[in-house]
Amino acid sequence: MKDGKPKLPFGYEAGWQGVARACLWCLFFLVVAGGLAPHPAEEIPFTKAAAGTPVVPMVTIADDHRLIREDVKRDPEKLDILWISDSSGVLIAADKDFVTAGEDDTRILPAFVARDLQDRYGLKNFTIHFYAQLGMHPVDKLIFTLEALRRKPDLIVMPINPFYDFSHYKVMGQNAPLQLAPRAFADRPALWPLGLAIVSPSNGLLTLAGDRLRVICEAGPIKREVERNLLSRFSLLTHGNAGEEAKFDSPLNNVGFWIAYELLGGDVSRITGRDGKPSQQMLNQRVMESGSPLLRHSLATESTRRVMDYLRQSGIPALLYTMPLGDPYYLSPSSANALGNIRDYLRAENRAHEKGTLRLIPEIPANIRRTITFRPGDNTHITEPGAFDDYLARQIWQEIGKYRLQKTEEK
Repeated sequence: MKDGKPKLPFGYEAGWQGVARACLWCLFFLVVAGGLAPHPAEEIPFTKAAAGTPVVPMVTIADDHRLIREDVKRDPEKLDILWISDSSGVLIAADKDFVTAGEDDTRILPAFVARDLQDRYGLKNFTIHFYAQLGMHPVDKLIFTLEALRRKPDLIVMPINPFYDFSHYKVMGQNAPLQLAPRAFADRPALWPLGLAIVSPSNGLLTLAGDRLRVICEAGPIKREVERNLLSRFSLLTHGNAGEEAKFDSPLNNVGFWIAYELLGGDVSRITGRDGKPSQQMLNQRVMESGSPLLRHSLATESTRRVMDYLRQSGIPALLYTMPLGDPYYLSPSSANALGNIRDYLRAENRAHEKGTLRLIPEIPANIRRTITFRPGDNTHITEPGAFDDYLARQIWQEIGKYRLQKTEEK
């Protein structure tokens, strides 16, 4: 110790100048690493499903810290529709699932709607920017909504998820877009307490430096490219099969298991089908029954309300539709009651804000819903849209008409 300063090896003495030098060297190596790192090709999910339509997928691969594509800019000459969606907007072949399905097995609902808008309603010169995240939960949706408002589109379309949007079961997804949260929350003081609760220092770093340093913002794609082209050549550095995910033999290691266990009151038979296996439909029913749009002190419900409030305040036309479900949900008295509570709440919101720019569709008409083909044993995810895509196209066309009338009156 010398003059109150710690004595370090090689005669180095700690001080603010040393800290500054270390930071500068760190920045230098990050810039150099970004220049030397490979430039992987963009891999955007749903690109093939959107081919030949005005739909532009906007969300990158799951491990890409940018999350939102930066190479796509709004064309001021085109009508800009921004569609935020969870898995209800992704159609997977009935013999596949969301894990094993490939590009050839996947279609997206906005592509069907875009064709209807072109062919049935003669809409031309428009783009649908598609923000899709499988397993989107209320906090995720809030962040995506704020990101959408930054783009100032002409119309926003979004599903209302009756399972998660009004339930405290799971408020954030595994791939929650928290790297966007600091930027999204920065000018909204009401969200700062939420930001302090969910945003980590690394999320702030990605916001501050991510779009300026390639090695940070493109860390995910660079890592995949390096593993694919370099590490695979050295067997000593690879373990197991490529792409193989770690699996836990015991559910005791799975946090989701314990959340579901608490939700079920310790009785797992409440989600066990006749074949003795866990049923996704039954779990969805229990989640929906556990929530309510009238819940107080629920982060999920509060996030959903804020989504609607921010959309109204923006003045941007928005259409939120309740995702359709199969008949088994309506044949169960408890599920039907939960759906009825959501429907009544959304109807009351429409009445309270009748002259606003946000329109809610509380329930898909039964005659439309029954034309949809749902996944067997799931009755939640769509495999064939039936008349649903035309129904949505008609609702969007009506909103476009209101938007054009508003623009004409402003002139």
